[in-house]
Amino acid sequence: MNIKEKLNKVGRALFIKLGQGGRFEKECIEKNILKIDYSDADHDLCSRDKWQKIKDYYVNKRGFINGVATFHVNQIKYFYKGDENILWITFYNNKLYWCFSENKLFLQKDNTKIRKVIGRWSCKNVKGKILFLDNISGRLSKVQGFRGTICSVSDNDYLIK
Repeated sequence: MNIKEKLNKVGRALFIKLGQGGRFEKECIEKNILKIDYSDADHDLCSRDKWQKIKDYYVNKRGFINGVATFHVNQIKYFYKGDENILWITFYNNKLYWCFSENKLFLQKDNTKIRKVIGRWSCKNVKGKILFLDNISGRLSKVQGFRGTICSVSDNDYLIK
């Protein structure tokens, strides 16, 4: 399947902040991976869809109120439940990067979680032009201000075109 066909099958686009303050950006782009920290989220429970137990942990052990706990669980769930038709985007080095990822997740020794990118991260559109941040609509670039790790991209049509 070529990239245009793959883009036509996109069911959802998600923005991922690659580490607090972008600390995983370079590693992820160079190694072609997606990576989240959430090292306190039990990988086994997440893998078995035990989301209520993860939420209970955040409420009972971390002291988060229900809404904040749900906010974090939803981001973890996006990472664990995403399929190969999700278009992932991030911003790095004043460019928009995008990719698709494999379904399988890997737990790292430091309890971070990764997914391998299918192919590689790209900062080019389908015509081969670099996606500089300055040339991207503010409707899309504003997502980089999200105060979390993963969120839905609201303007899929613009993003895909």
